[in-house]
Amino acid sequence: DDVCVGFGIVKRNNLDVACVGPLYSDDPLVGEVMFRKLLEAMPNVKGLTMSTISSNSSANEWFKRLEIPIHDNLFRIYTKQKMLVNTRKIFAQLDVNFSPF
Repeated sequence: DDVCVGFGIVKRNNLDVACVGPLYSDDPLVGEVMFRKLLEAMPNVKGLTMSTISSNSSANEWFKRLEIPIHDNLFRIYTKQKMLVNTRKIFAQLDVNFSPF
């Protein structure tokens, strides 16, 4: 019915690592399938980089299920202004440096 259920991008960076983000979906199960398909689209990379939001337990659970090791955790930066965003639908950010989450 011409309904967008989510979107995502994977790119290869200069270190030959798959960079996932943004990745968005209304449903965590759809998001996980999209995540797996994005990884399958880059079979010969040396690793994976992806910025998830710490409060999105679904996205962080994918790494455990797929046995993907987590090497770095970054703390969220807060602003005085409250961001009205449903972070449960954001599974990967494009660039953690430009994110208010």
